Amino acid sequence: MTVLDAAPETDIAAPGPPVFEFPSPRRRQFGISGPTIRYLAMIFVTSRLLNIVFVLRGRRGILPFGLADAGPGTGGTLLSPWTFFDGRWYLKISGTGYEDFTSVFYPLYPTLLKLAGPDPVHRAIFGIALSTLCFGLALPLLFRLVETSYGTRIARTTCAITAFLPFSAVWGAVYTESLALLLLVLTWTFVRQGRWLAAALPALLVGLTRNVGFVLSAAMFVEFLQPSGRRRALAHQACGAFGHLVVGVGVPNAPQRV
Repeated sequence: MTVLDAAPETDIAAPGPPVFEFPSPRRRQFGISGPTIRYLAMIFVTSRLLNIVFVLRGRRGILPFGLADAGPGTGGTLLSPWTFFDGRWYLKISGTGYEDFTSVFYPLYPTLLKLAGPDPVHRAIFGIALSTLCFGLALPLLFRLVETSYGTRIARTTCAITAFLPFSAVWGAVYTESLALLLLVLTWTFVRQGRWLAAALPALLVGLTRNVGFVLSAAMFVEFLQPSGRRRALAHQACGAFGHLVVGVGVPNAPQRV
């Protein structure tokens, strides 16, 4: 009998069920750490509250640089400050369609306002909620986009500046800025990931929202030419870029109805 023969047989234990672990508070959700999510939530809520105070007090003429001469909006004291200037025209287009003097406004935003029904006050409330929601969704996407290239500190600073800039009241008004920001950041996120086909839809919607469609198309084309960019079928890129260019340039001359 050899030493190997004398060695006792050992049973290999079967693997047990996976052990559940409570998530760490710093575990990343959607590619963003827990502290950063709380930071973004804080600047979002704080900036919105400060804007509400500033806009409402400025509308009443309490602040010398306020909005007392901005003209009437839709609704009463609470809604009117968020619906004057261009907001009035978006609400008008959503209710009665385009006219000669409103043909300069792009159709996506007023089309979305129609979802709130025929009542202009309901559309105003819906527009405020839509703009605020779009801005809230854009912040984490903006953070991830900047963090990928410049790091966490600069990404946080970028989001804070975006939330607290003097014109940041438009992020919650019946304006297209929040929707355009969300679509732009989403487009560029897909572009940086090399997902060109996925970037085509938000890029197209940007062209239906604001007149930056041509500039975005040019930027996407330059990014596509970079050696580090992932390649897709050339036909897809050419069709997507050409279609977006047509939308960005041609929408103002489209039939003047939503």
